Amino acid sequence: MPRLEDIERFKDVLNSLGNEPQILAERSETIEEPALPEEELLSDLGDLFGEKQKPQEEAGPVPEEEPSEPELREEETGEEAGGESEPLSEIPGELPELDFDTLFGEEEGGAPEAPPEAEVTPPEAEVTPPEAEVTPPEAEVTPPEAEVTPPEAEEAIPDEFILPAEDEKEGAEEPAPEEDEFSLPEELSEMIEEETVPGEEFALPEEFAVPAEEETAAPAVSAEELALPGESSSAEEQLLEEDLTAGEPPEEPPEEAAEEQPAESAVEESLPESDEGEEEFLLDEFALPDFGDEFNGIKEEEKEEEQPVFPSVEEKPAFEEEAELSDEDYTLTDEEFDTLKRTLSLLPINLKIPIEEYVAAGKITGKKLKDLLRLLVQGAPPSEIASFVSKVTGKKIILPKAFEKKAGEEFERERRTFAYAFRENILPVIKGVVISAAVLFLFAFLTYKFIYSPLHAVSLYRQGYAKIKSAEYTAANENFSKARRIWKVKGWYYKYAEGFIKEKQFILAEEKYDRLLNDYPDDKKGLLNYAAMETNYMANYEKAETLLEKILYKNMYDYDALLASGDNYLAWGEEKTSMYEKARFSYASILEKYGDDRVALFRMMRYFIKTDKYAQAEKLYLHLDADKREKVDPVAYTELAGYFLDKNKLNYVPDILFRAMDVTKEMPEIHYQLARYYKKVDEPVDEKKALDTALILLNREKSLNRNRLKMKIDTYNRLGEYYYRQNQVIRAEEDFRKALNLIESSQERKILGRDRQFGEVYNNLGDIYYYKDNNLDTARHLYTLAELNSYKNTKLDYKIGYIDYIRKRNGFKDALLRFAKVLESSPENRNTLYAMANTLYYRDDYSAAQGYYLQLLDLLETERSNIPVLDPSSNPRHRVLVEYLMRVYNNLGVTLNRLFKRSRNTEKYTGALVDLTQSSEFYDVLTRNPETMVRTKTRNLAFLNQDALLHPESDFKPQIYWRIPKSIDMNRF
Repeated sequence: MPRLEDIERFKDVLNSLGNEPQILAERSETIEEPALPEEELLSDLGDLFGEKQKPQEEAGPVPEEEPSEPELREEETGEEAGGESEPLSEIPGELPELDFDTLFGEEEGGAPEAPPEAEVTPPEAEVTPPEAEVTPPEAEVTPPEAEVTPPEAEEAIPDEFILPAEDEKEGAEEPAPEEDEFSLPEELSEMIEEETVPGEEFALPEEFAVPAEEETAAPAVSAEELALPGESSSAEEQLLEEDLTAGEPPEEPPEEAAEEQPAESAVEESLPESDEGEEEFLLDEFALPDFGDEFNGIKEEEKEEEQPVFPSVEEKPAFEEEAELSDEDYTLTDEEFDTLKRTLSLLPINLKIPIEEYVAAGKITGKKLKDLLRLLVQGAPPSEIASFVSKVTGKKIILPKAFEKKAGEEFERERRTFAYAFRENILPVIKGVVISAAVLFLFAFLTYKFIYSPLHAVSLYRQGYAKIKSAEYTAANENFSKARRIWKVKGWYYKYAEGFIKEKQFILAEEKYDRLLNDYPDDKKGLLNYAAMETNYMANYEKAETLLEKILYKNMYDYDALLASGDNYLAWGEEKTSMYEKARFSYASILEKYGDDRVALFRMMRYFIKTDKYAQAEKLYLHLDADKREKVDPVAYTELAGYFLDKNKLNYVPDILFRAMDVTKEMPEIHYQLARYYKKVDEPVDEKKALDTALILLNREKSLNRNRLKMKIDTYNRLGEYYYRQNQVIRAEEDFRKALNLIESSQERKILGRDRQFGEVYNNLGDIYYYKDNNLDTARHLYTLAELNSYKNTKLDYKIGYIDYIRKRNGFKDALLRFAKVLESSPENRNTLYAMANTLYYRDDYSAAQGYYLQLLDLLETERSNIPVLDPSSNPRHRVLVEYLMRVYNNLGVTLNRLFKRSRNTEKYTGALVDLTQSSEFYDVLTRNPETMVRTKTRNLAFLNQDALLHPESDFKPQIYWRIPKSIDMNRF
């Protein structure tokens, strides 16, 4: 049983909880001292809180005038209190907020004979009950799991006031999960009923009723209401911990309590009104649900057997043994306490629960607890509080992003500020605009950079490439430069270079390859294509060699580079024969590195052809041609066919060309060599077909390499010769002209140089003017161009000499030189001897002329002696011979006459008359009618010359036959 000293001490503590003396002093009131309880009631109360529980029948009589607390709850909630007593250490998951002072007031109401003047005033409202109920210290009941640490200055609470520990509770049955009613143990209920004033009903005011909508989610306990001014820091911490942990389950609940569901119904409590009619206050935050279950959880049939056992003062719970705050007390004023409550009410549930849990369990003490209270009092932001709690507890707390809960008045005040309007109205708009602008800018930038720019660049590339075909080369390059600055595409470098090559703009193609290698250094494809162009189109073999060495420097056995290098040296060998050996070395390197490679073997065959090694070429051909299933290299085979044609080895040619044609029929070289073969075997029709096919294939290509360009020129030349033989002079002239245009344009662009093949074209076209049109000046110009292209032979010299002879160029000197040149190679050609003698005669070199005439007469007379019977009338060859004799004898007679006049040698004069007579006789043979043998009345030149010699007084001067044959092998004059 508690002592009177304990009751007095408890009364002082109770009066200080709500700062009641100060509040009453402000109202000019004083605390009424309650009367001491009677001995019997104290004895009963001691038995109630003692270790030994008394049966319910021994409890004092309960007044019938005022219903007990469980009955009041039953009337308000409509539910019947019942169920077993729930362990005090077990608290439902989430409890409504409860005014701690009110809780003590209700428990103190069970004290017998409490003086009616006693008043218990909560922190926020002062409510003075009609009859103050002051519970002695022994009757003080600690809420579930609330840690109440007495002040250091106070005396320790007796054992009777200590609740039994969870592990000491025995026989407590599992409470029914469906009972949510708030009820007190019957012993306390009876005590409260005894103390209640008869005739006055104990009822809760409406302000204390929990709203219906909060039955399922009661607000968390506000920590601000726990701190009471005037108490020590330990008491404040205990009260704060009790209220913060209200509604939170213990960290390690008993097995029986773990299965129990937290009650959701709120407990409505009320306090009697004070005599002065002070205003009422709400303590929603401190309404603890299922509080009645803590005290009324024992079933009636088991109350006699099991009564709650309260531990002694020495048996303190484990959490009360932790270190106290500090030596320096930390107290809160009313304003700070209000701020603390407001701050707690604004915290999110996931932050409020750890605070209540750790403070109630005493896990936060000392300076950390001080700092936590200071943050709550200062109204620190939830993020700062969450950060502090996370550091203390070691558990990371993530606040809800949308958590911006504010108290109503504070929210209204803040909403009227410019900062709130800026933050809520203007700042979101600015953020939205900035984010939208950033997204739009990023989208526009990415679209421009990776969509518009490439597409625009490709469009410019295509426009420029189209302008190449229309010969707008400058505009094409401008488009290329613009597109290149926007977006570089390697493929368009190749296309532009190839386009310029097709248009034969090789300088522009070189620029594109140079730019390609500048933007993409050491690009293998670019180097190979560039070198191929220099080899095949520009004949710039040194530059091609330099380009290929860039690849071979990195890899000396690069297959493509070695093959291209061999081809370059092979083409270079046509100008510089020493390069053929380098070509052989390149091909041999491939065979050594990559084995018996057929491609390299075909290249080696071309090397044997170029170096005129017939035996090796034939042997290699037989080796490669043995396997009929393998494809052949058509390029090498066509070159081999041409080589055999040059050697007149016609047996291999058809098989070689048709074998190549099995691989491809679109290769013009095959048909060109076939045309050569058909000309050799004298099949003009097949020759014409082959030439036409070759020309069609060549015309399909806008750009031709050097070899194909030469082939196309020769194809036109051969077609012209064909038409010339068919006496289709106009068609022949057209083809010759086409060939000459290709020659001149290629030489002007320095694609092709001087070549005997090109001189032949000039010669053939000159023959048309020489023989058909008798346009000797044009013919001589063309013959001269033929000579410039290395076309030189005796026929051309004779024709040029003939023109110079007819035109008397340079006093017959040019003609004399040409004829002399012909005689060096053909000393017994009668046409040249005759032309040489006539030229000397007109140059007044009569003695030399006499010598050539005599030489010619020996040849003619020898031929005549070999003919038994001359028949000039029926035999053209005989007729030509007779005519030649007539002309030579006449000219020789005139020459002797000239010598006679110089030397006055009569033998010359006599010889002249004899030769002129011979000439007349041959004339008579030509003109006499073969049937009638009648002579013609006409007189030939020899007769007139003879008459002039016999009659010197006449005005006629002896003349020679000045006309000479137009061709070196022509029998007509």
